[in-house]
Amino acid sequence: MPSWSAVQISTAADRSLAVRNMSVIVLEGVSHMQFASGSPPALVQSRDLMPEVSYADAHRAAAAVMTIFLQVQATNASTTALPKLMALVAVTEAFVAPMVAALQQEGSPHLQVPCNSDFPTNPTCNYPEWPDKALVPGT
Repeated sequence: MPSWSAVQISTAADRSLAVRNMSVIVLEGVSHMQFASGSPPALVQSRDLMPEVSYADAHRAAAAVMTIFLQVQATNASTTALPKLMALVAVTEAFVAPMVAALQQEGSPHLQVPCNSDFPTNPTCNYPEWPDKALVPGT
């Protein structure tokens, strides 16, 4: 994902500072290629997500978000721009929440330190207590 900067924001000690300096915004309906110019390479054309919005709309949406972010940076968190940026981050967090939850559940090493132990009773892994005893006697 991606880089899970959205997770970094939601777990930061100072959320407001994290939003100001590390904002990650998902623009729904916009594809990866819509941030580039010119004709995409054949591989991108055949495998990239199909955009749901026009290139002009995607560019307008990206420009609006960048404008808000730059206003926050230039005015040291202006009173009008920061709430807009925080709202955009909140929408993004809600959008990626199911994906983050799935990655946490599968033990993604990008979101948590993996526990590489074959022993279900290893206390550092926080395995659920089933079975509640070692499978190999004496371990």
